[in-house]
Amino acid sequence: MARFLWKPIPVSHYKVAWRQCCLKKSEGGLGFKEVLSWNKSSIMLQAWHIIKNQDDSSWLQWVHKFFLKRHPFGSCSVPAKCPWGLRKILNSRGDIFGHIQYLVGTDCSFLLWHDPWAGSSLICRLRNRSITSLESTMFAKELRQIYDSIVIHAPDGNGRNNLKISDIWNSLRPMESMPAWCQFVWCKFSIPRFAFTVWLIVQERLLTKDRMTYFQMRVDRSCVMCGMAE
Repeated sequence: MARFLWKPIPVSHYKVAWRQCCLKKSEGGLGFKEVLSWNKSSIMLQAWHIIKNQDDSSWLQWVHKFFLKRHPFGSCSVPAKCPWGLRKILNSRGDIFGHIQYLVGTDCSFLLWHDPWAGSSLICRLRNRSITSLESTMFAKELRQIYDSIVIHAPDGNGRNNLKISDIWNSLRPMESMPAWCQFVWCKFSIPRFAFTVWLIVQERLLTKDRMTYFQMRVDRSCVMCGMAE
């Protein structure tokens, strides 16, 4: 199918853009997974498991015991002897925390100073100020404003426990509305090869004679039904 859609011979002609093919069938695409966004989703899912640390996973216990070593995930440094996969997760934290929301609950277990439960960690808010500035009236007012704006969730503020990689992927990718021809093309009684051909037709991507002429391909422009030229 790849060679059929994007074969560059005899001319540089591509039937459908890869972005269109990666849309769901209900959105007018073929339902392909875009590898970069799917990989990004898998990294975020593993980071979510590391932050929660509530699964009986040998991999999670191994990461926390030998690499994080009770250090906060958000602000710990990347260990020197770190596996490539874990290094990739730790180096992606800046992008990951842009998609993770901390909800403060009555039985939460995240760290007050290091986890970004207030949008950013309190350590980051402190920045270059010394620890003695915590006793200042200005910083106390800043902390009071942060605390007053936080909503306490009950009973658990740690989020959902059944997060799937598809949920993250759907939140990252651009969503499209369902086209009017979707149910006609992808009905349950359709034959796959015929449905694919109809999918090309409704998008005007089938290589007809007028399109072949547009791409400067040498074709006989006479009608195959009546034999008359256009």
